[in-house]
Amino acid sequence: MANCVKPYYCYTLEGYPTGSDCDTQDEYLSGWSAVGLLACGTTVTDPSDGEELQWLIDAGSLIIVNNIKGGLDEPSALTIDPTTSCGVTKTINYDRTFTWEDYKTSKEVVEWYNEMKANNYGGALLYGCDGTVTYINQELRLTAALSGENNNSVAKRISAQLAWRDINDPVPYDAPAGIFG
Repeated sequence: MANCVKPYYCYTLEGYPTGSDCDTQDEYLSGWSAVGLLACGTTVTDPSDGEELQWLIDAGSLIIVNNIKGGLDEPSALTIDPTTSCGVTKTINYDRTFTWEDYKTSKEVVEWYNEMKANNYGGALLYGCDGTVTYINQELRLTAALSGENNNSVAKRISAQLAWRDINDPVPYDAPAGIFG
């Protein structure tokens, strides 16, 4: 049994949620088919509330990009050296990314990405193939570029990525009906 160096470094452990404490589904499918970009200064109170999301869309504070092929990438730990001789490296944050491909590469779509990648965003909503919406409540930066192969047997695509920094994982909610296509 290990003892903490100083008692104030110790924390009360929370029990793992089981049974009636949370949903009992064993697994959820991966993959995201839509992303919603939130304007800076915009927060979402309840990501499962379709009326709230529709109000944000109508107000121009939420833009939905449907029919994408997206995924959350493995986070990259940001660490600091031990603060004592006998300490261990400490993870203080994570660099995170959501990457997607958009195969709609018309003139208008490419121009839209060209405009949008110059902006910062106040957060994002990721619509999952499992019927959930994952809320990223952090400032984000978008990068995007038109790409394709050197042959005529592969479709052109926009390769896009949202990047942010957060120690916590983004939380999934039940997706509201009628918002994501």
